[in-house]
Amino acid sequence: MVRPCAPPYLYGERSLSTRHGVDLTRRRATAGIPHPGLAPGGRAHDDDRAGSFEPPRRDTATTRQHSAYIIPNQPARETETGVISTKATTEARAQAAALRIRLHITGRVQGIGFRPELARRARAAELGGEIRNGPAGVFLLLEGREHAIRRCLRELEAEPPAGSAIEEMRMLCESSIDPAAASDIFYIRPSHAGDGGEVDRWLDLPLDSTPCNKCRNELLDPDDPRYLHPFISCTACGPRYSILEDLPYDRARTTMGGFPLCSRCTRQYHDPTDRRFHAEPIACPDCGPKLKLIGPAAGPGDPIEVARTTLLRGGLVGVLGTSGFHLACDATNAQAVARVRALKQRPSKPLALMFADPLDLRRWARPTGAEMRLLQAPHAPVVLVRRIGDASQLPGVADENPWIGAMLPSSPVHHLLLRSLPPLVMTSLNRRGEPIACRDSELPPLFDARAGIDLALSHDRNVAHPLDDSVCRIWRGKTILLRRGRGLAPAALDIAPAGAEIVAMGAQMRSTLALCGGGRAVVSPYLGDLSYVAVAQRHDRERSALEKLLRVRPRAVACDMHPDYESTRMARGLGIDLLPPVQHHHAHMAAVHGEHRLDPREAVTALVLDGTGFGTDGTVWGGEVLVGNRLSFHRAAHLAPLPLPGGDAAVRDPRRLAVALLARDGATLEDTAWLPLFESIDPGVARAWATMAGKPRLAPTASSAGRLLDGISALLGVQRAPISYDAEAACRLEAIAAGSDANDQASALPNRGDTTVAPPASTPRPPNDQHPRRDPEVLPTTPIVHRAITALRSATPIPCIAAQVHEDLAGLFASAAIEIASRGGPTKVVLAGGCYVNTQLLEHTARPLEEAGLDILVPELLPPGDESIAYGQLCVARARAGGS
Repeated sequence: MVRPCAPPYLYGERSLSTRHGVDLTRRRATAGIPHPGLAPGGRAHDDDRAGSFEPPRRDTATTRQHSAYIIPNQPARETETGVISTKATTEARAQAAALRIRLHITGRVQGIGFRPELARRARAAELGGEIRNGPAGVFLLLEGREHAIRRCLRELEAEPPAGSAIEEMRMLCESSIDPAAASDIFYIRPSHAGDGGEVDRWLDLPLDSTPCNKCRNELLDPDDPRYLHPFISCTACGPRYSILEDLPYDRARTTMGGFPLCSRCTRQYHDPTDRRFHAEPIACPDCGPKLKLIGPAAGPGDPIEVARTTLLRGGLVGVLGTSGFHLACDATNAQAVARVRALKQRPSKPLALMFADPLDLRRWARPTGAEMRLLQAPHAPVVLVRRIGDASQLPGVADENPWIGAMLPSSPVHHLLLRSLPPLVMTSLNRRGEPIACRDSELPPLFDARAGIDLALSHDRNVAHPLDDSVCRIWRGKTILLRRGRGLAPAALDIAPAGAEIVAMGAQMRSTLALCGGGRAVVSPYLGDLSYVAVAQRHDRERSALEKLLRVRPRAVACDMHPDYESTRMARGLGIDLLPPVQHHHAHMAAVHGEHRLDPREAVTALVLDGTGFGTDGTVWGGEVLVGNRLSFHRAAHLAPLPLPGGDAAVRDPRRLAVALLARDGATLEDTAWLPLFESIDPGVARAWATMAGKPRLAPTASSAGRLLDGISALLGVQRAPISYDAEAACRLEAIAAGSDANDQASALPNRGDTTVAPPASTPRPPNDQHPRRDPEVLPTTPIVHRAITALRSATPIPCIAAQVHEDLAGLFASAAIEIASRGGPTKVVLAGGCYVNTQLLEHTARPLEEAGLDILVPELLPPGDESIAYGQLCVARARAGGS
């Protein structure tokens, strides 16, 4: 029987490395998972800061037997308690010093087979003890020979279990014991569902993972008991966060709790040599969830085969995977794709495609090695890859876009469905503005006779947390996140300084929320646009769920400076301390600053390019050069303001912006009537827009890079109608600029002109508040527009002009940062904001900065866009509070 800790030795500030040969306060040991911001194979940051030790506490672990770990290849005997034991090495143990230690391990240590793996290692080292989950991590007790414990801990730090991310190993107590009295049995104990108050750390929530290779092989092996079982999983893979109802992570606290194990699964669950030893979602055809069909096309037969037949006939099928419904159709069927677009109210936005396997993908696209590794990563994201062939092969999927959003099957259901099928459109099942559907009760409105789905392939395992697919692209071998969803969220991030529990409400569009406690922060998955009631309700549910899971009770709330954002109104309604609002672009800067673990007071220059953000002067910002840190910032420069004729109407119709660009620069409609822009505008309407552009009451201004790109896209005739999705005009411009030879030819454009910014009159310094000490420099955009028009007049190909526009705009901001550094300003440059998902802009900004010897910091753990705002708000709030 494992005894409680003997009177402990309180280490205080003493390093455990002097006794055990390992620093038990080392942070962020990871294994088997890519750094969230790098392509697979990348290396996570190490943080060698020493953590503090906690005074030892009484061991409250229950002594009820749960699972005994048996040391193999030794003479065994039956004990009085019925637990298998062995004493073959007692005499040898008596010749060596023996210890009993108790550790608390935090990080991503639940839901990835951490306890079974440590039990195996304890067996190999002939150590006794126990391990159990708690609400804030894992508690480990080891007893046995001192050198064996030392070696076991070294190996745990150097090679943590696959899929884990050890944040901290904290010694709770240690004592010397009689070697002969040391236990040689290792238990996996029942989890302790306390309130989290036993430690001041919290747990990294377990993340969903696509089926591993072994499970995929079993899935298709006719001789395996789980042949074609659509819910196959093991300790290394399967649903985690999407089924999690509470912590600690045990089957009873997941949506698998309602499925009692059969005798076979019970044996595997308790067998230390089995791959499913303590795999909480374990199931088989006899005891697991069951598939079902719903809808007009539902009929008898195998649900997978009925769904496959429906797809091959051009039908639309809702497919419930691990974390929500996908909407699927045959991507080679033009009529089926058109029906998807009608249902989604998405006439032109590219649609994601799912391929059966890498070989199938290579028939349609040309992924790089880094892209293929990312596609096969455990989070199974959508990855932007270069398509091959012409658009007619995938009619209506991505128009003339050179990229397609590709993904591989993310669940056993998808693996079974895709067998021998052509590529499938695989997008979230929801109507425009609504969250992804995840329950059968949400389906009836989607069975519309004219534009609805024909069939839903569902099952009886509930989804606790709906998750959209993660979306990524590769730039210079690094992963740039476009959306952080299944498999990546809600992974925890560091935040400094450590301090009180705060909730941040995020942005209006592409919203997330974030919570922090101690030195860790959790950012929710992508939630959506808060202007829709259903999204606001999901935001509230997700906040409550995360507070429950993490045992967090926020004392204060941080929000955006915009008074009319729904997130701001929600913050006011929480009834807790409302912190000073955080300016939108300051939050963008702070998110990257925090992600890269800079000192909160270290100054950087931030180039923040996005669509819209409420500025400290009450105007719309979006093309900003900021100098500052997490505490404060100075607006050193910004793009020349652009009138928005009709306000929000100009955001929806970029042709208004194009007319405003011409009117602002003094061009007449008569002189510019030859432009492609006017092929889609009535002359009378154009004159009305030009008149509005000159009246501030009818045309508020915005210093926005996103709006500038929108306007130029319309000016060149790339965007010829109102947009149907956010940033459509800028996305089309990037797609055209990404032509195979466009960038090579762009340098040959005539009349380059001067698009650099004059050096600031004085060296910018971070102020003590958010108000600039002097007027910011204005970065002129007229030369960019004039050069594009001149190139049009000389019949330069549109792709070349589009490429040059990106280079000119990026050069404008890079020049500003270089000038600031040359006058003694910061040499670290943050690139942030939604425009930097555009790799054309990213590359043309990064290159001159690198040539000037400046350090570039780009978002790697979070998307560059507004999904990072909540984390940035937390970083600012914590820095201002000084950790209190």
